[in-house]
Amino acid sequence: MTLSLWILKDYLDDFEPEIFCINHKTEITEIRLYHPSLPLERQILYLGTSDQFFGDGRQNIICKHMEDFLMLHTENIFAVSNRILEAFSYYARWHEQCSQKLSQSCTLSDLLDLAESIFDRPLLIVDSSQFMIANSSRIPAYSDSEEWQSIIQAKSIPADKLKLFNQFYKETFLRHHAFSLPADYFPTSSCCQHIFVNDERCATLILIEGDEKLTKGQVQLLELFTPFITEWLHSNMTTDTSYHFTSFFARSLDGAPDSGEALQRRLALFGWDAKSPKQIFVATAISDYFHFDAHLSRILSDESGGVYSIPYQKHLVVLCNYDLVDRNSFHQRFQDLMKTNSYYGASGFVFYDLEDIASSFKQTLEALQQGTPEIGFLYSCQSIAMKFITNIVEQHMNTSLLHPTLDAIREYDKAHKTQFFQTLFVFLKNERNHQLTAKELYIHRNTLFLRLQKINELWELNLEDAEERFYMLYSFYHMCDNYPPV
Repeated sequence: MTLSLWILKDYLDDFEPEIFCINHKTEITEIRLYHPSLPLERQILYLGTSDQFFGDGRQNIICKHMEDFLMLHTENIFAVSNRILEAFSYYARWHEQCSQKLSQSCTLSDLLDLAESIFDRPLLIVDSSQFMIANSSRIPAYSDSEEWQSIIQAKSIPADKLKLFNQFYKETFLRHHAFSLPADYFPTSSCCQHIFVNDERCATLILIEGDEKLTKGQVQLLELFTPFITEWLHSNMTTDTSYHFTSFFARSLDGAPDSGEALQRRLALFGWDAKSPKQIFVATAISDYFHFDAHLSRILSDESGGVYSIPYQKHLVVLCNYDLVDRNSFHQRFQDLMKTNSYYGASGFVFYDLEDIASSFKQTLEALQQGTPEIGFLYSCQSIAMKFITNIVEQHMNTSLLHPTLDAIREYDKAHKTQFFQTLFVFLKNERNHQLTAKELYIHRNTLFLRLQKINELWELNLEDAEERFYMLYSFYHMCDNYPPV
C-alpha cells in the first residue's frame, strides 16, 4: 500500500502533528529508523528525533520523507512507529477488500460502501450526463432536507441548476485529479474525481464534504480509491449498458436503442434545445500518417458553445447546433482546421431530432466516401443524393435509368476533343445562368453561347422543359465521379 505524509498526518492525529510539506505525492511504501549514514530513498518514511535530523537538541519525533516532514508532539518513537505500521496495515486491508469485491462481481454501491467506511461520509457516482448511477448506503439518510431528498429521488439535481453549473464550472471537466466544489448548485460542498477512459470523461466519483472540510489526506485517499471504480467500469461495460463509458454521441452514431434520448439529456445540460437545427460533419485524413482525430476533437469540442466532436471509427465526427453557433463562421473554422491538418470532410443534411443522428451520419459518410481526397475540401450530402439514390434503384432493377443522350455526348467529346458534356452539366447546375456558367468554366460568354448552340444542333434536348432538365441533371450527378465540393 502506498501512502503520503498527508494521509499519515490524519492517522497520527493523536500526536498533534505539524506538517511541513511541499511534495503532495502518494509514494511512501515503508518506514525505517533514521541514521545519518542512510541515503534517503523516495519510497521510505524515516523516523527519528528532531535533534537527529536538524541538530536542534529537541527530542520530538520527526517523520521525514525526502525534504518534507511531520513534527509530532511526543518523544515516544515506539508508539509512533507502531501507529504508522497500523496505518499501513489498515489501508492495506481496505485495498485488499476492494480488490476482493471486484473479483466477486460486486456492484458499484458495494464498492462505495467500502469507501464510506474509510471516509465516514457518503459517496455517489454520476455518469457523464451527471445522472446518479450508484450511491453508498448512507446517501438516502444523509439529510432530511427537501432539496436533498428530491435529488435522491430524481437521481440528479434540477436541469436548470445543472445548466448553470455546466456554464460556470465547465473547466473542471478536464481535471484528472480530485478537486473541491462549493455548495453553489448542490445542497452541500463536495470533493470530485473524474474517471476518464481514452481521454473521455465517463463518470464522476463524488465524496460529500458537508460542514467539515476534507483534509488533503482524505482527498488523496479518494484518488487512491478511484482506480477501483475505473476497473469496475472496464469489467462491466459489455454486460451492463447503463454504465457503458462509450460516449452517448458514439452510441447514437451506432444506432443504439434510446441513445438519442440519452444524448439529448446530456446536451440539454449545455443548453441544447431538443428541436434545434443540427448538422453532422465527418472528416478524415488524406493519409494514415496524418490522423489526429482525438487531438482535433478536443480542439473543436465545446458543448456549451454548440459543437460536440469525437474520434469515431477512424474519422472525426462533429455535431453542430445552429442555435448556438454561427453556421458560416463554423464552416470556415472547420475548413481551415482541415487544411492545416491534411484532412477533407463532408457535411450532412440539417436535421432536428437526435433520433435521426445515425441515418444522418451514414448519409454524411457516404458523401465523404464519394468525394476525392483533397485537402480542405468539404463535400455535401446534397451533391451525392441523386447518385446515391440511382445506385440503389439500379442495384434492384439491373438496368440503367440514366438519360441516354448524355453517354452519346460524352463519347462525342472523346472522339472530337470537345467539352460539351461538362458545359451542359455546369449550365444545368447553375440553373441556366450564362454568367455563372461562363465564370465556373473560365470561358467567355460568347464561347458558352456557341457551345450551347452546337449542343442543340447535335442532340434533341428540350432545355425549356423542367422535367427534362431535372432528368439530365439527375443523370449528370450519377455519372460524374468527382462531384463539386461546397
